[in-house]
Amino acid sequence: MTEPNATPEPKPTRTVSRFEANLLRLLRYFLKQGPFDQAHPLLHATLIPPNCLSADAIHLIQDSLAKGCIRYLVASGGWRNEKFLRQGQPKPGRIWDRSPLSERTLRFGPQIVELLIWITANRLPEKASQLDLSSESFTIADQLMVFLIYEGLIHDQECSLAARTISVFSSNPLCRLAYPDHFTAQPIPPVPDFSPWFQGLGAIILEAMQPVFSDRWLFLERTKGQIGDWNHMRERGHAEGQLFVGYVRQGVQRM
Repeated sequence: MTEPNATPEPKPTRTVSRFEANLLRLLRYFLKQGPFDQAHPLLHATLIPPNCLSADAIHLIQDSLAKGCIRYLVASGGWRNEKFLRQGQPKPGRIWDRSPLSERTLRFGPQIVELLIWITANRLPEKASQLDLSSESFTIADQLMVFLIYEGLIHDQECSLAARTISVFSSNPLCRLAYPDHFTAQPIPPVPDFSPWFQGLGAIILEAMQPVFSDRWLFLERTKGQIGDWNHMRERGHAEGQLFVGYVRQGVQRM
């Protein structure tokens, strides 16, 4: 046991390489914990990745992912005292009051680390076509992080245009829901599989992110009056309609 007035043991110092430090700086930016000015030059840098990341870097990545994604969900809307259905019955409270811990636990897979390594190593606008990473094995938590990475990339025009061509982002349900206007190039990417997002952890994340989606959709509708090109308006309307119809149909099928 620790004595009541004993000095707590200092936390171990974590040492990382330059590449790992850049990756961690980008990760914290994607988690909305760092400024764009610091991340911008890293998005356009080219570095040789190590054969494997150090144990200290893996620890820091895991810690950042776990705390950063939870913080994002709470700040987005999870803190609100609202009422949602649970097993067919309305249940009020904040998101941690409405859902048991077993259902709201985030589990990340190795592929999200692979994506972070690739973005750190490569200049996205030049190498977008070379990203060979399947999103089929992404966990729900991975998909949330992919969305946050996309939101970080779109603040840079070159990275934004390149990211829209990458299937990891164009097939991501959260990216498509929040930014249907970004994926209008012909042929329009297929409607993602939303079935995992109507139950369990996926549904909890959608509940927390409702303010994010409603703000984006209101922005899209309010800015349509500024579109002067008919073809652009038609493509955008077609992309939005295809996505929302597919989303609603999948949701009805789950009921």
